[in-house]
Amino acid sequence: MNFPGVIIIGAQKCGTSSLHKYLDRHPDIQMSAQKELNFFSEEYQWKKGADWYKRQFSGRARIYGESSPGYTMYPVRQGVPERMHELVPDAKLIYLVRDPIKRMISHYLDRFKAGREHRPVEQALLDPSDDNFYIRYSQYYAQLSRYLDFYPRTALHVENASRLKNDRHSALREIFRFLDVDPDFTCPEFDKMHNVSDAKLKRRKPRRIVRRFLLDKHSIYPRLKPWLAALIPKARHSAIIEGLIPGTAVDRPRLDSAVQTRIRERLADDLRRLRDLTGIDFTENAAA
Repeated sequence: MNFPGVIIIGAQKCGTSSLHKYLDRHPDIQMSAQKELNFFSEEYQWKKGADWYKRQFSGRARIYGESSPGYTMYPVRQGVPERMHELVPDAKLIYLVRDPIKRMISHYLDRFKAGREHRPVEQALLDPSDDNFYIRYSQYYAQLSRYLDFYPRTALHVENASRLKNDRHSALREIFRFLDVDPDFTCPEFDKMHNVSDAKLKRRKPRRIVRRFLLDKHSIYPRLKPWLAALIPKARHSAIIEGLIPGTAVDRPRLDSAVQTRIRERLADDLRRLRDLTGIDFTENAAA
């Protein structure tokens, strides 16, 4: 049994699903079959213990890995870097970041389609309270700094999601070098992006109930999944779930420049610190 040598720690809505699949294609890397193990989040799998975690990494590979964007959702999920360093102090960590406003809009749409968000997008994103997780999860430096209390800077690779999208082979080459595997490996899978959508669905209540049954970790569906996987091709799973009950199409919201400016002003100090640490600069980018 093995512990992971690489962990994608986030950020949410920044392309972690795609990167998980790209890394898994490399002959020296094997990513966990289940994405988002959330082992180091105390409220999820931590109580199952180290042996359970090891069992998620089987087979033969030089490097094993997992991806859980929930690892950079402080303060909703606390104590993650501490627990991670306790168990895998030598792991290498990858953090994907994205223009914060684009990330926030995608996050908003995810919650809206699931029926967990009902406010207009401007009201939700400009919420002035400290509990505004749209802002919190976009404070990339603040999330990273908690890991830098435990891991050296050399153990952290920060990648711009737009580069992974638009200059993918260069981005992957750099990530492979960071992981000390063949940087020139490539395959047809690298030409695809995963879990990407310009439009989302707002689900009616019956659809949400069905989806909750299928995806909730406490339902019977996860226990049936291995048997269903043998009967139904994996590529068809999402299409079947999406087609169970019709939903209402929702256009991707666009924020006017005044709203964007207010958000960037709130994030300004964090964006400056991120730029100083990584060279990645989102201060002037306009969100589509």
